[in-house]
Amino acid sequence: MGTLIAREPDKTASGENLIGSRISHYLVLAKLSSGSHDDVTLPADATAGAMEVGLTSPGAVMGTVAYMSPEQVRGEPLKPLSDIFSFGIVLYEMATGQQAFKGNTSGVVTEAILNRAPPPLRRLVSYDGLELERMITKALQKDPGRRYQTSADIRTDLQQYTSNID
Repeated sequence: MGTLIAREPDKTASGENLIGSRISHYLVLAKLSSGSHDDVTLPADATAGAMEVGLTSPGAVMGTVAYMSPEQVRGEPLKPLSDIFSFGIVLYEMATGQQAFKGNTSGVVTEAILNRAPPPLRRLVSYDGLELERMITKALQKDPGRRYQTSADIRTDLQQYTSNID
């Protein structure tokens, strides 16, 4: 089990720069490019602390429900595109300080993952996050064919985005 450090986002005008390349190199490259299909979970105080990355088995419905892809919720075989969805959830939470899919029960969270979009980033942050919102929205597409198709694609967009805000 690996550990990645996630810092609470700074919500000033340049606060988004904490998001992109730092975690994409560790999570997207190390986990998605390896071909593993890992479950991404955050601690209870989700905006700060360590992100634990634990292995799941293809076809198994395991892990923290709020970070599962729709195909994982349905018990389908996991593929790298499932990890891109989970990574989008982590990016959303790092950018907003809120879970993308909330509910009082796992059933409510599961229904949200399958049928609802999270609240738009622009309604939750004080900085101009439209480009980041576009990337997160693409990563969180319910249809895997509409998501980023490779970890390199999302990494490229995140690197370009962070280079424009430094």
